[in-house]
Amino acid sequence: MTPRGTPFDPTRVPHLNGRFAPVTEEVDETELRVTGTLPDSLDGVYLRNGPNPRFTPVGSYLYPIDGDGMIHGVWLSQGRARYRNRFVRTPAMRAEERAGHALWGGLQSLITPGADQVGEALAGSFKPLPDINVVHHAGRLLALAESDCPYRMSPELDTLGKETFDGHLPAGITAHPKTDPASGELAVFCYALEPPYLAWSVIGPDGAVRRGPTPVDGAVEPRMIHDMALTDRYLVLVCAPALFDLDAAMKGGSFLTWRPDRGTRIALIPRDGGPVRWADDEAFWLWHTVNAYDTPDGGVVLDYVQWPALSLGRSPEPAPAVHGAHSGLTRALVDPATGTVRRTQLD
Repeated sequence: MTPRGTPFDPTRVPHLNGRFAPVTEEVDETELRVTGTLPDSLDGVYLRNGPNPRFTPVGSYLYPIDGDGMIHGVWLSQGRARYRNRFVRTPAMRAEERAGHALWGGLQSLITPGADQVGEALAGSFKPLPDINVVHHAGRLLALAESDCPYRMSPELDTLGKETFDGHLPAGITAHPKTDPASGELAVFCYALEPPYLAWSVIGPDGAVRRGPTPVDGAVEPRMIHDMALTDRYLVLVCAPALFDLDAAMKGGSFLTWRPDRGTRIALIPRDGGPVRWADDEAFWLWHTVNAYDTPDGGVVLDYVQWPALSLGRSPEPAPAVHGAHSGLTRALVDPATGTVRRTQLD
C-alpha cells in the first residue's frame, strides 16, 4: 500500500504492472487454434471475472478490491473453441468512457466526481465494482461485487444492467453466494456500513426471492466478509475482525482496519429461520471456503484456507503472532451448543 502522504504512482503498484497489468482490449476470436483434440462431449463455456481497471487509476488502487469488472469467456463445442471478453459497463464506467479517463479514485482515496462531471445521479456516489465473481443462476448471468447489486450480463457478455431481483434485494449481495445442489436455491448474504450490518436471503431456483433480507442477530459492527459456506442446516459466515471505519477514512485514516483484539466469530444461521448460533475464536482471516457439512452430533465442519491476518495490496509486514493463527488449508469444527471452535491445520 502507498504510505500516507506519498503521491499515488500507478507505476509502483505491482498489481497494475507486469503480469498483473490491466487488459484494455475487448477481443472476439471465433476460431481458437486447438492443439490436439477437444472431445465432442465437452460443450459449454468457462467464464472468469476479475479486477481490471478500464483507465489508469487515480488516488489509490487496492488489490483485489478496486478495479472494474471484465469477464472473459472460452466457449467449447463440437471440438471447436472461441474467446470473447467484455467490461462490465456500469453507469460509472460509461461516464469515465465519455470523459476518457478515471473519475473515481480507489477505496483508500475516496475520490468521487461532482455533478458537473457525471450528473446529479452519480455525483458523490461510490463506484460500483462488480469485479469479483461471475455466477449463473435461474437463467441469469451475474457479475458480482463485494457487497452491492450485481450486474446482469447477456450470454455474449454484454452488460444488461443492475440486478435487484425485482426490487427485493435493493442492497445487493456479496460475490460468493452458494447454490444448494439438491434444491437449486441460492443462499446469499450482504454486509453494510450501518445497521443492520449483516443480512442473509434465499433466491429460489426460478430466480424469485424466497426469503428477503433477514438481519443476522448478533452482528453488531461493520465487518468485511468475503465468502460463505452452506450445509444442509446452516449458512456459515466467518466474521473476522476486518472492520470498516468510514469516519476514519474521511479524516485520512484507513477505511478497513484489522483488529485482532476483537477476535473472529463464526455465525451458524439456520436455514429454517431459527435463532443464530455464534462461536467465538481468536483472530484469523479467510478469503475463501472449501467445503462445509453437518455432523451427526449437531456440529459443523468447515474447511477453508486460513490467513493469520487480512492483507490487501502489497504484502505488509508479517502479522503479529496470534496463537493458532497459522496459514494454510484448515478444518474448523464448530460446536453450536457450546459456541466453541476447534481448528486443525490440514496442509
